[in-house]
Amino acid sequence: MLLIVTINNTIAYSLFIRVVFNYFKEALEEERKQLTIVFSVFFGIVTVVMVVSFTIGNWATIINNVTVRRFLENTFAIVTEFPCIFVILYFHHINYRPAILETLVA
Repeated sequence: MLLIVTINNTIAYSLFIRVVFNYFKEALEEERKQLTIVFSVFFGIVTVVMVVSFTIGNWATIINNVTVRRFLENTFAIVTEFPCIFVILYFHHINYRPAILETLVA
């Protein structure tokens, strides 16, 4: 499932970048940079989650207690969401912050 998400995100990102470079090279330069950062964070998180999900089958030999193992899996799932949420909130802050009064007056 995560592999499918990674492949779909990569295809969507590459199509977006190709369209931006062909038609909106100067007009959407800042948006391209922002989406590159967002995609990189999402791709990194999904890749880490995919690798950990593949290795969870070996956790039974490392951690015998099922309760501790499930707690660690759920904690990992929660922790991996924070970078994605932080990036989204950061770019919302950049894009939707109020305009500076000096810029409007000048």
